[in-house]
Amino acid sequence: MKLKSLHIDSYRHLDNLNFDFTYPEGHASAGKPLDKICIIGQSATGKTGILELIKDSFYSLDQINIVENKSLSISYKLNFNGYMEYLFMDSLLKIENNKIIYRGKEFIHSLLGGTVEKLLTDGWKLLYLSSEII
Repeated sequence: MKLKSLHIDSYRHLDNLNFDFTYPEGHASAGKPLDKICIIGQSATGKTGILELIKDSFYSLDQINIVENKSLSISYKLNFNGYMEYLFMDSLLKIENNKIIYRGKEFIHSLLGGTVEKLLTDGWKLLYLSSEII
């Protein structure tokens, strides 16, 4: 899973930020997610907040189940206004406020019953080391 873009309307002290994490036009991989991302800035500018938002979205995505291939079985809430776009298994996955769009389908929280399965079935792992432990 690779992050393509992040738009923050508001999150903690951050607001109205746009990040495009894709290769620029003219590059051989134009439009595809970058292989590596480096976030640089002065102290207290939001670097850690952005990384924690990305980490929390990854953790939340791993926990999500869908019911009858229609709705989210748990409430998905990141407490930020905006959206994130990922490329996962060659499909676009978009998190926007409290809904998820994956493979062209929109999933929102509801109280439907039925067959439950993981949203993201293929195994993947996130390695995240907080700066406090280094």
